[in-house]
Amino acid sequence: MAHYKGAASEAGRAMQLMKKREKEMQDLEIRKKKIEEDLRINNIETKFAAHYDAVEQQLKSSTIGLVTLDEMKAKQENIMKEREKKLAQKQAEKERERLRQIEAKQAEKNRQKKQIQALSFTLDDDEAAEADTESEKSFKRSSEEVAHINLKKVKKDPMADTSFLPDREREEEENRLREELRQEWVDQQQKLKEEEIDITFSYWDGSGHRRTVRVKKGNSIYQFLQKVLELLRKEFSELKTVMADQLMYVKEDLILPHHYTFYDFIVMKARGKSGPLFQFDVHDDVRLVSDASIEKEESHAGKVLMRSWYERNKHIFPASRWEPYDPTKTYNKYTSYNAAIELYTKAIEKNPNVPVYYSNRSFAYLKTECFGYALNDATKSIELDPTYVKGFYRRADAHMSMGKWKLAQKDYEYVTKVRPNDKDAKLKLNECSKVVKKLAFEKAISVEDKKKFIADTINLDAMSEFLIPLILLDIKKYFMAQPSLVDVTIPDKEKFTVCGDIHGQFYDLMNIFELNGLPSKTNPYLFNGDFVDRGSFSVECIFTLFGYKLLYPDHFYMSRGNHESATMNQMYGFDGEVKFKYNAQMAELFTEVYNWLPLAHCLNKRVLVMHGGLFSRDDVTLDEIRTIERNRQPPDEGPMCELLWSDPQPQDGRAPSKRGVGCQFGPDVTHAFIKLNKLDYIIRSHEVKDSGYEVAHEGRCITVFSAPNYCDTMGNKGAFINLTGESMVPKYIVYDAVPHPDVRPMMYSTNSLMYRLC
Repeated sequence: MAHYKGAASEAGRAMQLMKKREKEMQDLEIRKKKIEEDLRINNIETKFAAHYDAVEQQLKSSTIGLVTLDEMKAKQENIMKEREKKLAQKQAEKERERLRQIEAKQAEKNRQKKQIQALSFTLDDDEAAEADTESEKSFKRSSEEVAHINLKKVKKDPMADTSFLPDREREEEENRLREELRQEWVDQQQKLKEEEIDITFSYWDGSGHRRTVRVKKGNSIYQFLQKVLELLRKEFSELKTVMADQLMYVKEDLILPHHYTFYDFIVMKARGKSGPLFQFDVHDDVRLVSDASIEKEESHAGKVLMRSWYERNKHIFPASRWEPYDPTKTYNKYTSYNAAIELYTKAIEKNPNVPVYYSNRSFAYLKTECFGYALNDATKSIELDPTYVKGFYRRADAHMSMGKWKLAQKDYEYVTKVRPNDKDAKLKLNECSKVVKKLAFEKAISVEDKKKFIADTINLDAMSEFLIPLILLDIKKYFMAQPSLVDVTIPDKEKFTVCGDIHGQFYDLMNIFELNGLPSKTNPYLFNGDFVDRGSFSVECIFTLFGYKLLYPDHFYMSRGNHESATMNQMYGFDGEVKFKYNAQMAELFTEVYNWLPLAHCLNKRVLVMHGGLFSRDDVTLDEIRTIERNRQPPDEGPMCELLWSDPQPQDGRAPSKRGVGCQFGPDVTHAFIKLNKLDYIIRSHEVKDSGYEVAHEGRCITVFSAPNYCDTMGNKGAFINLTGESMVPKYIVYDAVPHPDVRPMMYSTNSLMYRLC
């Protein structure tokens, strides 16, 4: 008899199956016996045929000489009887062997049954006694009697764990739940694909205005391009015969294949070289500020363009940066040059004799505008290995960033001599040579007579229709009447906002006004220098600020930064932008205006605000700052230079500037200065900060930087500070970059190679 090994809840069904199988076995045994009986009946007919040769052979061997017919028949009959007797004995032996095998199998089944019952199930006392009796008699019963054993219902042992055993009801419930969850996920994804999103793009041939189309997330890039084509055909006649497969879609410098859907990119959280391809929630994936890589959430508008245009311009910036999208490649990280500097510093501490470490740290310093440190590291790498070409290359970059064109030219000449096939070095050498020749020519034609100011040469009557020169002339007159240090009084209950560097990022400037409100008599602002350069919307920024200054002269303040100077404007784009949008005369007029910008502001006689930092002397007072002659280009040293260029450091004391201009000052210098001048703390700008601001020197030195994602590459946040006149406790408002038209930083720089150092 078979034994059930499953769960107790399935025992009834299992017993029925076992009874059915036993009945079938009984029927099989009956059929076998019938077949054996038929064979026994038919044995008489077949036995002579089976053994005829053997009987004849035995009859011949036992007969000698001539015998009568009766004797022959009698002898043949005797032989046949003996033969039948032997066959019957053999048949009986086979039958006994078969019965023994059946009994042995039944005994083994009974033994296994007792073992199984002892493992997981128990019988009642009467049932157990009956089972023992049956097992003792099992060897004596025939197969027919065994089939009539009464199977008793088994019960589950409450102490046994059968959760691992098959359970049809439980499995059906799990399968049903699994199917419900699968269908729920499918419905959710289908609903997500049906959601509509706005895709901002520009039809791009080097310039173009942004447009927006609405598509479903489940639409492919090809379907998106079909909608774009319908929109663009109304404005661009050359697209009337163009098909969607002749267009390309470029996002974050990646060429997106037509068969991908927006759903694919969103679900995979795909990122490009400078941000996510499309918006998704990345707040749970933001790295710590101290990491070497920082997430960026803002996504730039994509570009739609003709494939033919790309084929013609793929070797020219920016098309040279584009590459086909590869899902196996990651582009989701920004380089944190401050973290790189820390890592290279640790490497140098362990092994100070490796020139590559100094060269690479020099590059990181260039990216963070620490030109003095970059120059020192490049020089150190050359000292360690005078044949190290990259050291000369880095030193040339540092010299060029500091406006030392002749020194940069000398190093680039060495690099091109050693590496004549270096295209980048050749381009930079040519650029330096042009600037050196230009400066030499200007010096040769200069005269000793006192130069007339552009403001004195402009004929307003002839230019009455142009408001721009009038704005600059009015703002210059106003700044000329202000001292170098402006005292600002903030009423107790009023809010006052301090902003840091803007750097020509006009759309981020508008975002500040969106977040904090437009300037007014009840919402005063102080912008702390570096309004222009780097960003390619510097003209828009400076005229916006000048306009508010003229509108609210006693509630809108502007300080001079190190980029409000002729040299920096020529190198970093503002000079070229003004000449491109206006003329060279306007560029010179801007320089005259910048020379009169105040150098610092003192808020409620408690907080000093300047662009750069403190001084190389301990005895500088606020009264001395008021007497600084500022109508000039920034000098290389002294209080005016340090107000525009200095930086704080964590160590006490002073150190040479990492920028090569000004100095670095420690916490002790800050404490001594505010104690001498009876201040609470100082606010300065001048440095990119990952969080948009930084509190240093035990809360006495605050840095605020208001240009998020600086140069479209740094991935930093922007910030501004709110104060109230009563407490003067700073409150920091942090924000991300906003989209802007597809115009790269330093687009108008006359020295196009400086963009690579941005």
